[in-house]
Amino acid sequence: MGLYDNTSMWDDLKWELRYGGNLSRLITLMIVVSVFFWILNPVMSLVVPKPGAFASVLSWLTVPKDPLQVIYQPWSVFTHLFIYQYSASIGRNFIHLLSSCIWLYFFGRIFTVYLEDKRLVPTFLMGGLVGVLAFWLYGAFVPVGAIGTSMMGATAGVMAVVFSAVTIRPDHKMNLVFLGEIRIRWIALFALISSLFSISLQTGAGGPAVSLAGAITGFALVKLLSNGTDLSIRLNRIWDRIRGRSEKKRDLKVVHRRKKAPTPTIGKRRADDVFVESQKAKQERLDMILEKISAASIDALTDEERAFLNEMSKEV
Repeated sequence: MGLYDNTSMWDDLKWELRYGGNLSRLITLMIVVSVFFWILNPVMSLVVPKPGAFASVLSWLTVPKDPLQVIYQPWSVFTHLFIYQYSASIGRNFIHLLSSCIWLYFFGRIFTVYLEDKRLVPTFLMGGLVGVLAFWLYGAFVPVGAIGTSMMGATAGVMAVVFSAVTIRPDHKMNLVFLGEIRIRWIALFALISSLFSISLQTGAGGPAVSLAGAITGFALVKLLSNGTDLSIRLNRIWDRIRGRSEKKRDLKVVHRRKKAPTPTIGKRRADDVFVESQKAKQERLDMILEKISAASIDALTDEERAFLNEMSKEV
């Protein structure tokens, strides 16, 4: 049973990936890929008698410590972001994944309000790429045993999103349990300092250098954007081409069938589609207001635009 009446979890997953925003797609992809490998590990140990078979598969999807090996597996600079297989303990891997998803969710919501949804994935990926460079640089000065032989996890990508949100809106407040309202700049700073001093918890992820690299990337991307340089444009164009081709293929496979009687599920889906369109309209208006602020200043906003901006800020 899925989230909607008369639907399966698979139907809900497909709907979320197709109609959800980039934030929900990223989190969904991280969870699905991680769970897949958690299941694949014991299955391969039973089916494949050869020892180390699963580790061999994993090595092709994670970033090796030797930069020259990436020539033979260039895809690993992206695939490592969605793999959480730090140890044989699923519990420890789950904690790592849960932590990344929580940070990405709350700061990703702030990011999408002030920096637009389309910039989220490029920021995440660029943070991951810079994290790979930091992993190699860090590995050149630190023994292999201190950082592991490969890099995996979305630490750098998540930190890039976190510090992008902090850079654009440092005084935004989050209401934390038992602590009350705290500015996100202090929350992010606490996360960064914790990662810098928790080297033992970063095994296999490149140590504290990866977290620092992600934070610097997020800060730099926002500063460049404020100066008129948007590094996410090229990645978005590539993604639009890929998505455009996939949509054309779906259009070619259309088969006309007799209409079925409406069900409660269909009604629910239509309501969700209306909600999605409403959110898109809000996002478009927010983009216009932010462009107006960038071109002039916040003083140029009308009372109605200020009220709308405050309302969107409260929703986050």
